[in-house]
Amino acid sequence: MIAGLYLVYGMTTIYVPKVSVPFELSGIYVMEAVCAVVSGVLFLRNEVALDGLLRLYCVYLGLSLLSWAHGAIAIGSANWKSLFLIFKFGSFAFLIAVGRRYQGFFSERVVRLLLGSQAVFVIVFGGYVLWNTLMTPIPVDVLAAGYERDYRLVGLTGQVLAADGLSQIGPTSVQMGVYTALLALIGFSLARYLRRRRYVVLAGLMLIGTLLTYSRSGLLALGMGLATLGVSDFGLRRSVKWLMVVSGVITALMMLLGVGMEEFVAFGTLAKLADPRYAGSYWGLVDARRPLLWGEAIDYVTEHPFVLVVGTGYGTTENRLGFGTLESLVFDTLFESGVVTLVFLLLFFLMLWRVTGVQVTSDADRFHKAVLRGIHAGIPGIFVSSLVGGNTLQTDFIAPMFYLTLGMCLSRIGESPAPSKTAAATSSAFGSQGV
Repeated sequence: MIAGLYLVYGMTTIYVPKVSVPFELSGIYVMEAVCAVVSGVLFLRNEVALDGLLRLYCVYLGLSLLSWAHGAIAIGSANWKSLFLIFKFGSFAFLIAVGRRYQGFFSERVVRLLLGSQAVFVIVFGGYVLWNTLMTPIPVDVLAAGYERDYRLVGLTGQVLAADGLSQIGPTSVQMGVYTALLALIGFSLARYLRRRRYVVLAGLMLIGTLLTYSRSGLLALGMGLATLGVSDFGLRRSVKWLMVVSGVITALMMLLGVGMEEFVAFGTLAKLADPRYAGSYWGLVDARRPLLWGEAIDYVTEHPFVLVVGTGYGTTENRLGFGTLESLVFDTLFESGVVTLVFLLLFFLMLWRVTGVQVTSDADRFHKAVLRGIHAGIPGIFVSSLVGGNTLQTDFIAPMFYLTLGMCLSRIGESPAPSKTAAATSSAFGSQGV
């Protein structure tokens, strides 16, 4: 029952809106709240094991918590929303331990079911967006500036359900682009190592989905991931050759689909990047607004250099700079929590990179290893998007699939400590019942 609850959480979060709650929060997912409570109970009862990866993340969160207290004292008031976010982000990574705790339930079939549910989301909502784009096209300037789910593959993410209906609480296309890119990379990895055509088709559909999110970070994550898969499988020289060929094809598509198209825009990301009318609104691949935010933070640090050591306090950017975030997990961590906390965050990224970099050299657990290789290829993109495009690592509609799948697959290839006798018995019982 408990393992099935987490599976429902992982499968359904991407499909549903958040629910409005008080205390100045933008909303929460119902299953997120339920599973966070269950995870807390499991932790207090010492029914899960925290390995080196999770211990590292807990140190990062612990330092963030101390930083929050420091900020509350410094500004004379407590930011309760930021405190809530620290515990919320902790519950996400805790899903790795849950995936290991119930490894008897989370069989290969269940992993396929979880990943398949996310692919269905991309196909259904992507088909809806593509239909609207083709049948009722809108001007490219309206398309580029808008975040409506009718013309961007975002589904109901960024929406909150309240008594007066659905309302928009923020754009989510950056994180959705990285998410669909991650699904595409997992698909390409499965196609590479399991050699089944259906995975090639699914990976291609996920790639199209990435284009329909209009996310430059998504394209960057996809490119970096494909390069990672290529170098690991074919070597650097062959990978560079293929990268040049693919880059030429993409450039041609960008010119074909983007330049001079006033009313009709197919595969919006390429068109948005290629259209010269919007060249002045970008700073490389980064929104021009973000470097301005970072410049404000640099000016503040120049005047208060000790901030680099202790930070301003978790959740205090609004008080110090007049806006809520630097739109970068890396820079937000450095500015608010200091360099030591940032070091542990970077170490967590490196540990993720290490534990997922498995070699698919035998038939044993080939499926799980191929999934981990896909996640491994996606980590550079997740890091870069967390550097220049927000907080993909801790995005609430990405976390259930990402961390739960990570825990499931790591447990299957022997990367986790053996579960307790109670856990093994419970897992066996769940496994015999099916989904």
